Amino acid sequence: MSWPRTRSASHSVCLRLPWLALSWGLLLGVSCGEPQRPTSLILVSLDTLRADRLGAYGNLRQITPNLDRFAHQAVVFDNAYSQSNETLFSHASLFSGRYPSELGQLTYEYLPSHQHPFLAEILSAYGYRCGASVAGGHLSPEFGFDRGFESYVNAREWGSLFHTLPPALDWLDRLDQEQPFFLFLHTYDAHQRYLKPTPFGYSWADMQHEGSASAAVVAVTGTNSIFSNHYFPPENAQVTLDFSQLHIWDQAARSRIERLALDPGLAAQPFDSADTDYVRGVYDGAVSYLDALFGIFLDSLDARGMLDNTIIAVVSDHGESLGEQGLFNHRYTLFDTDLHVPMMIRLPGGKGGGRHVQQPVGLIDLLPTLLDLLEVAPPAGAQGRSLVPLLSGRQVGQQETVFSESAFRMISARSPEHRVTFTGMAADSPFLSDLLASTPCDGPAFQDSDTEDLSIREDLRRQMLDWRRALSPPPQVQQQVDPRLLRALQERGYWGL
Repeated sequence: MSWPRTRSASHSVCLRLPWLALSWGLLLGVSCGEPQRPTSLILVSLDTLRADRLGAYGNLRQITPNLDRFAHQAVVFDNAYSQSNETLFSHASLFSGRYPSELGQLTYEYLPSHQHPFLAEILSAYGYRCGASVAGGHLSPEFGFDRGFESYVNAREWGSLFHTLPPALDWLDRLDQEQPFFLFLHTYDAHQRYLKPTPFGYSWADMQHEGSASAAVVAVTGTNSIFSNHYFPPENAQVTLDFSQLHIWDQAARSRIERLALDPGLAAQPFDSADTDYVRGVYDGAVSYLDALFGIFLDSLDARGMLDNTIIAVVSDHGESLGEQGLFNHRYTLFDTDLHVPMMIRLPGGKGGGRHVQQPVGLIDLLPTLLDLLEVAPPAGAQGRSLVPLLSGRQVGQQETVFSESAFRMISARSPEHRVTFTGMAADSPFLSDLLASTPCDGPAFQDSDTEDLSIREDLRRQMLDWRRALSPPPQVQQQVDPRLLRALQERGYWGL
């Protein structure tokens, strides 16, 4: 497909309105002189990376020097939240600008509907060459994320940037640099299993630790088997949670785990604060490993001369609980530990870099923002909003509440100061709005709130209700996941057995 525009995006802007040309020229660092090379886009998804591990987000231990270097050249969104706490649902929202429940029923055979276009499909229609290098798992092409990509390399199941970076660079080297491109790069480096090669694996943890955590970090799904201060061997972990009943990690769930831990047949081991610190250290080692590989990626782009005409967005799809709720996981809660993610956008040449945006935003806002920067119309019905004004230091209306969903019958509303989670009914249920309208905000369905102020909780309940009523229903036809892929996911601790 040929590129339908005869001028670069930045040059075409200059031909329209003088004030628009000036503002965009300052934002993107271009002038209204000779046509510029077309602006390209790179989107990097660092799976399971917590925002608070980056120096740019306040970590004083300097375990991410390369990501922090990138942050100095980018606009940093300090309060960015994912629309779901799991990879599959979060990326579906990220690629579509819609909430996960609008794309399909939130079950463990979720396949996003083809009724709504993905980012690569949109950009390919505008003549962008679209390539991706992913690390398998929930980004496997069987889930439909390859839509719109001319090249979609599944480099390694549950792989690292070590695996996904070489195919990405190889694809970039084969491009015609006069045509714009979109590259999507993905990695599971911060995902369990956290333990990474020397010297990174124990760089922030005591290798001589002899508690229950030493066994947990070595097993492939070991950290997924830590519940309520107990470590269950992975082969016994599936019976610790009743997946048919679980909808929130509440006191009842914790009490059930504590009773099960008394069963000698399950071989549960106590998990103390020293164990928690040890696992956190191993996770930080994984983050350091990820950061080193990300630095190689940045230097590779610099060597190819791609930093002056490319927009680079770096995000994570969700965070990770690191013992805060007695869990080392991201599936069972909608707390900030699981939803607060890094989100940084570097404009060509690093213009405006180092700015921090405090206004709460969602990953759902990324698609309309990137399309706005590229002068591409967003798809009709997209729920996100363009954050382009924030990139230049201006505000966008009032600070908005950010909403999120989970497959375990949870939805949440996150205001600038507080979060309220509603539990007990599937996010795609047609009865959810009616239940929200009639449920008192001081009842047990809202027990996951972080405030006792009923006026605050009531306000968030009303906002949640308005949000749900405005969403389009999911498609009725649900496709089926390939049984082999489903089994591979189960072997990594997903979907139950």
